[in-house]
Order: sequence, then C-alpha cells, then structure tokens
Amino acid sequence: MTVLMVDDEPLTIQTLAKSISWARLGVSKTLLAFDAEQAKELFCTNDKIDILLCDIEMPGTDGFALLRWVRERHSETKLVIITNHEVFRYAQQAVHLGCVDYLTKPLNPAVVSDTIRAIVREKTERLVSLAENETAKRNALWHDMLSNRFSNASASFPAEEFSGCFFIPCLFSVHPLPSLGPQAVVDLRFQIKKELANKTRRIPNVILFPWQTGQVVLILTLADCAPQTCKTHLALLETLAEEVSARHSGCSYLIAGPVAFPAVLDETKNMCRFSSDFPCYSSAHYSAEAEHAYRVQREPVVEAKKFIEHNFENDIGRNQVGEYVHLHPDYLDRLFKAELNISVAHFIREKKIAKAQKQLRTTSLSISEIAFQMGYTNLSNFTESFKRITGLTPLEYRKRNT
Repeated sequence: MTVLMVDDEPLTIQTLAKSISWARLGVSKTLLAFDAEQAKELFCTNDKIDILLCDIEMPGTDGFALLRWVRERHSETKLVIITNHEVFRYAQQAVHLGCVDYLTKPLNPAVVSDTIRAIVREKTERLVSLAENETAKRNALWHDMLSNRFSNASASFPAEEFSGCFFIPCLFSVHPLPSLGPQAVVDLRFQIKKELANKTRRIPNVILFPWQTGQVVLILTLADCAPQTCKTHLALLETLAEEVSARHSGCSYLIAGPVAFPAVLDETKNMCRFSSDFPCYSSAHYSAEAEHAYRVQREPVVEAKKFIEHNFENDIGRNQVGEYVHLHPDYLDRLFKAELNISVAHFIREKKIAKAQKQLRTTSLSISEIAFQMGYTNLSNFTESFKRITGLTPLEYRKRNT
C-alpha cells in the first residue's frame, strides 16, 4: 500500500517517515508533500494512494480543501487529519469528509503506526472479503450451470465470456468405507475442499465447489491454450490430486483433459456419474473412451444393455452389440444367459416388441409402419416375433388395448 503525508513543516513528516518501519505495517511506498499542490501532483503521478495523512492548518490551500479535492477524485483513499488542536474543533468537517482518524502534534511514531496498521488491516480485510465474495459468486454460478439452472446462469455468464478459454475439470470423491459413516463422509468432503482452496488460492480463476454427497468439483481455467501450457497445468493438477487423495483415506479423483465451454459442463457431469458408479477409481486421464473401456471391462452386460436400449429401433444384432463391448458374440450370449437367462437376440426382440406395444396402444400408425420403425423389413417376421413374446398378433393386441 502507498501512504502520502502532507505537512507544511517538512522536518515533521521527514522525521516521522524515518521513525516508522513501514514494511512491517504493510506499506510498500511512502510519499511526502509540503503543500496541497505538491500533494495533488503526487495523486496525479501515482497509480493509487491508499492512505493520506494531512495537516489541516497549511498556508494557501488548507488541509480541508485538499481533503475535499481527494474525496471527489479518489474516494477509496483513507483520510487522516493532523492538527495542533483537539479534534472536536474540526470534528464536524472531518466526519463530513469521511476521515477515519485524527492525529495531534507532536506526532508520536507509535501512535501513527497503530493508526496506519488499523487502516491497512481494515483495507486488506475488505479486499479479501470482496475477493471471497466474487469467488463465491463464480463458484455458485458454475454450480448452477452444472445443475442445469441455465436461465439465470447463462444470462449472467454467456458462452462468449469463455471464448478462447479451455477448462480442466477435476473431481474428488469420498467413497464409503466401513469406518466412514454419512456424517464422516460430509466432514471429509469439507476438509478436502478446504485443503484444495488453500492450495489453489494463488491460482487465478479456479472454480471450486462441493457437489453431490462426497464429491468436490475443481475446474481450472486456461486463458492460454498452448499445448505446453495445457501439459504443465495438467501435471500440476495431477500432482495436487495425488497429494490430496493420498492424505485422505477413501478419497479418489478424476482429471479430464482441457475442454472448451460448454462441453466442460457435460464432461464434468459424466465424471460425477462415473465416479458415483465406481467410487474407488482414480485416474488423471479421464475421457469418454476411457470410461467406456472401464465400464465394459467391469460390467459388460450392463453396457451391452445400454447400447441395445439406445439402438434397438435400428437393425442391430448380437454381432454389433459384441463389437461395442469388445467381446465375441458367443461369449456375450453366455454372459447374458448367466445374468438374464435370455440371449442377446431375445433381449433385443423384447425391447422392440415393448416399444411396438406402446405404438399400437397410443398411435394410429399402421402395423407395417410400426414394424418398419422397429427395424423389421418383413411384416411376417415382426408378427411372428410379436406373437412369440405377447401371445397375440399385433392386430389382436391393438383391438384388445384400444
């Protein structure tokens, strides 16, 4: 911070300037002026003057005139008056100008130091509070965007604000252990978030907020998207994640590569979903491909069923499903029969016929149109499949259910 002292008695403030350990008070620059005009010049030639100590009784332009000039042009500067008299003589004008304190001559360096220290502390706390408020608002906005509350968030933070930026999402998860009850999970999540906040406080534009039970989202913003910059930040984030997860038993993490906005929102949601399904899994190289490979390895039937549910209206068979989960169709059939007691082909037929039943009940589409929508090119095959599963022909089913 910068302090300016103004007094028409040079020796007074020169002696004072030498008698105070300014650095210990948080003051990096001390300026002296011996009349109001010199003080105004210093205000014009310096970026910012945080504190002004001004003698009231000076020849020419008096101290109050200078204080009024400062208040009109530099409202953030804190004002302290210096006087030979008791403060009540000037109290009304001082209060009107917003002076925060007064000092009487002869100036005591210890008293002046206490005054400066109090002002610096108050200004620092205010700056920290403002910064924390802005950080909280930014974190809340991203939380809202991730929660699909876009009506307010998109208006406050449109996509063009992120033009040219990339984001590295990182998710920390606390997975349940026998030693961790529900409250312990919440407490551990709080500790992890606090530790991450402390470790990233000097990194600009870090987004950090708690997500679902046991999860903390950290998103690093990159204005410089050069490959080396991305690589460096990924390495730093991986080191941080490893340190935090190693320190807290039951903590895992996922880190994705740099991604633009708004794709970062979908990527983060996918990470949260994946971590909820596999809470013990940690990786610094999360991607949709890596997730798919891991899911297929752990739950091939579940992934095969998802693929079928999204594609059964097309002309798919067990070969396409096996290719999706990287398994031989015969082996996949054995897994289906072991878990579901039906073959892959039968599972596909069941999905097709269930959708056809809904179409027959709720639409006026012809039976041949419905068969075509379900991927059947032959109406006889559709009728045969439908009757095998429901015990009725499509026409009989429609008559009974409409």
